[in-house]
Amino acid sequence: MESLVKYLVYKNNPLRYLGIIGLKELHLEADQVKNRLILDKMNTRFGVYKKLSNIDRSLAQFLCQESLYTNAAQKIISKILFSLALPFVAMFFLLKSFKNSTTNVCDVFVFEYGDLDYVRSDFKNRKILTGAAGSTVGSKLGWFEINFLFRSILKQPQYLLHPKLLVNILRWLSAYAWVVRYCKPKTIVTFFEGTASCSLLTEYLHCYHIQHWNYAHGEHFKYDCYSAYANFDRYVIWGEFFKNIQVEKNCQSDMFFTRAPDVFKRFYNEIRHSPKINNKHITVLIHSGVQKGKIEYEYLLRLLRQLNSEWTVLLRPHPVDRSSWPAVLNDLKKDLSSIESLKIQVKPEYPEVVPMQESVQRSSIFVGSASAALLEALLAGCKIIYLPGRIKNKDILERHQGSLNILYYNDDIEAPLLKEFLETEYLINDSEDNKINYLFELKNSSHVPK
Repeated sequence: MESLVKYLVYKNNPLRYLGIIGLKELHLEADQVKNRLILDKMNTRFGVYKKLSNIDRSLAQFLCQESLYTNAAQKIISKILFSLALPFVAMFFLLKSFKNSTTNVCDVFVFEYGDLDYVRSDFKNRKILTGAAGSTVGSKLGWFEINFLFRSILKQPQYLLHPKLLVNILRWLSAYAWVVRYCKPKTIVTFFEGTASCSLLTEYLHCYHIQHWNYAHGEHFKYDCYSAYANFDRYVIWGEFFKNIQVEKNCQSDMFFTRAPDVFKRFYNEIRHSPKINNKHITVLIHSGVQKGKIEYEYLLRLLRQLNSEWTVLLRPHPVDRSSWPAVLNDLKKDLSSIESLKIQVKPEYPEVVPMQESVQRSSIFVGSASAALLEALLAGCKIIYLPGRIKNKDILERHQGSLNILYYNDDIEAPLLKEFLETEYLINDSEDNKINYLFELKNSSHVPK
């Protein structure tokens, strides 16, 4: 009850818009309570979640996301815009001609976004095809897909009240229809547990006796119900800690299999014990969150100004999210060239030339924000400087709070404190190890049963 009162006070307090530091902890606690209230509301509305159909699960997941990220005014505007767009989107997928594609039968099709090595280790000696979601969207919806969607709406008419959800379904149903039509896989693999239509797509694939697998990508935030209710035939997740978080968010426990990525095991058990090639290299991971005008970019500039001439900074694009890479590289060159006091060397580093396994051996420090690549670097014996921004410190690397190998950068970090962190060696001890959420899975080998 006390937490609920705090949440209501925070929610109705106009001072929260001012970003007052004193409200930070209240904000974080409010987020936790808000997510719990959303899930309780969904439980009341849909009943026993374990008995929910995949059709109902997609609706429940969508409603969770809307409650979490949009206010009343945004919902109205969104509904109007998507209502206007829906007829055109539907006509696009119903009337456009088929792609000029040839059949290429495979055992497994992977919508390429996350760690493909993670997937390949579970499907050895199987023919695997990959494709970005955008490259498959555009396939014409056949009569079977139209009939499937029509039957789904009859079973859950409330789909019609949410045009944004219907647009999402049409987009992904089109992509999956293309894969089913031209690749005829036995399993489709994704990294998209946050997509509201994922449970409905599981139902669609069952019509063809195709398995729908999902591999977790990144840390799962304890108080974020964005992926609540998601359902697959198999959900491979880093560790028991993260599985329990998802089960709390109304996902079925029997679909989970806990296994740390093989690359994490290699970094943790081998590379972190090897000396670094150069202890004066800092690698900065650039993704769409680190671009001019965003807080991560401003903190990165501040950080670079504080470094002395001993350091060489390597700018590395995110392994997948490279949409902002060219622009950020140009902006940084311009901004850094205007800083007369800048003493460091700044160079680009490309994953095609320097794979991650080599990069974590070349640098002693990694800088970034909200990326699984930071976790790889941490396990490989690199210290981490976390840039604050869109994801709060208390959410990312939650169990790592208090780690001496991580510096959560902010306005209070001045040059002397930064220098002390940079010059202190990476610590390997039980205290640091026990902060890893998937320590048991890192030390034990397993593969997903088929």
